[in-house]
Amino acid sequence: KGRDADAVTAAFREFSAKNLAKEKKPSIRRRLTKAKEQAKRQELERGEKIKNRDRGLER
Repeated sequence: KGRDADAVTAAFREFSAKNLAKEKKPSIRRRLTKAKEQAKRQELERGEKIKNRDRGLER
């Protein structure tokens, strides 16, 4: 019975460590939302650069 208790304790430690790691990791939805916001910001910046760019060709 001593070995069984050790095995159960080890399994519980492993299980609780995995759960803590899952809680610390950001959810996929949050990561997706951040990525969308970042892409939108980059698109806006890129659009402003194109609008403000001087035309180098003069005739």
